[in-house]
Amino acid sequence: MLPLVAKHADVWHTFGDLETYARKSARPDDLAVAAGRDPSGITRAASVGIGEHGDQGRADAEAKHAAGVEDLIGGWPSQGGDHVREFVERVLPGLP
Repeated sequence: MLPLVAKHADVWHTFGDLETYARKSARPDDLAVAAGRDPSGITRAASVGIGEHGDQGRADAEAKHAAGVEDLIGGWPSQGGDHVREFVERVLPGLP
């Protein structure tokens, strides 16, 4: 699958802790270069826990951003729409 990502994808989304993410992220870069493509053309995406309140959700998003994630994908939390609204109002404005 990663050779296809390296050759054709605009976005690569993966899972795992930050150490795993860093290790995994190097592979599409290497494959993109081997395919004659600039790896910076592949946007990095990862899931962020918007079910976490305030500081924990922000810390997760900031750590992923620092690791090179450009797009954060948040699932719908069990807490519902009010919790999503709180995340958007309290956490997103403070992100880089």
